[in-house]
Amino acid sequence: MERVVYREPGFLLEIEPQPGYLRASVSEGQDSPAVSLAYWTLLGDECRRSGARKMLVIEDLEPCEVTDAEFEALFEEMVGMGFRNVTVAFVPLRASLQTNERGSLLGVEFGLDLMVFSDESYAVRWLRFSH
Repeated sequence: MERVVYREPGFLLEIEPQPGYLRASVSEGQDSPAVSLAYWTLLGDECRRSGARKMLVIEDLEPCEVTDAEFEALFEEMVGMGFRNVTVAFVPLRASLQTNERGSLLGVEFGLDLMVFSDESYAVRWLRFSH
């Protein structure tokens, strides 16, 4: 797989293979439930296409407030996209770590293997040595 770039309304998504996982970078936009759903949909498509079982997602979007109900709606969609079979390390560069940690706990309740990190190097280490 080669590097893939999606320029979509509200964000830029770049995906590139790394040894053992896919690295995705989301930038150039304002986060929202719709933007999150759009980029996770593209990520799910790429995981299915490539067969990837591990993914690092670096989010560099202008943050927004997200309710538990909005997180739950996103996670329901992610389950339908096959993300129960993908280990995800998520690094929010601008959004509140506390908000994203709350979200990751809700994600675990949906059966997702999702962990939030403040640093890409820790996230990569976790991906390499998990499962």
